[in-house]
Amino acid sequence: MATDAYCRGQNVYRFCELIDPANPSYDPRYRDTIKRESKAWPKKAPESYPNIFKQAANLAEAAGRLVSAWWQGKPIGRSADEIARILMICAGCEHYDHAQNRCKKCGCFSKFKSRLQTEHCPLPEPKW
Repeated sequence: MATDAYCRGQNVYRFCELIDPANPSYDPRYRDTIKRESKAWPKKAPESYPNIFKQAANLAEAAGRLVSAWWQGKPIGRSADEIARILMICAGCEHYDHAQNRCKKCGCFSKFKSRLQTEHCPLPEPKW
């Protein structure tokens, strides 16, 4: 197998055979094409939403926190200024999907989640 940088870490064994001079399938005509095409491949899979079961669990946990806060007589809603501030933070985040106005980390619709004091940013170091 070639130790070429364009083959390392990729699931392209057949392509690696074509550019490895030690392999019987080697063909030097393919080398430039494979190099050019491998640079165009995404280095990391695009981020997607959590699966539907995780999203349902997130919603159930949020509902539990909301009911608990209501039961204890704690305030539930946020002020309009606070909501606007949170939405601006979300809009600037790399995990925010502007097309659907959703967070790709938890799958929530930010315009709803931002209204509840019981909710927070799902990142390990929350932004809000």
